Amino acid sequence: MKKSLRKKKWDSVHTYLLLICLFLVYVFGGYALENILLIHYGICKKAVITDNTSTWSSRFTQQCLMYEFEYEGKTYWGNSLIDASDASKVGDSICIVYLKSYPRFNRSVSFFDKGEIKCDCK
Repeated sequence: MKKSLRKKKWDSVHTYLLLICLFLVYVFGGYALENILLIHYGICKKAVITDNTSTWSSRFTQQCLMYEFEYEGKTYWGNSLIDASDASKVGDSICIVYLKSYPRFNRSVSFFDKGEIKCDCK
């Protein structure tokens, strides 16, 4: 009888560990998957830098200006990677890449290594 109780306790511990691992893969792997999809299937578009700043900033990152773009009548935004202290950039256009099927997946072209994204946003 003791053996079966231990087996159940061991199984529940494994289940919790598996759930934690799956969550971590989802969180960290999802970001990498977004980047891969954007590189291969992303569409380039101009976006306008706004005076809004990133709110997820912590002591390890600097606050950056945000950009906005419209797609099918909806407004989407993203991090421009431009330091928030550079207010002279507000209103300027930058080139971004987004997924047509899920525009919330978007990045500034400057996020990627040079040559990784082929955009011509003139």
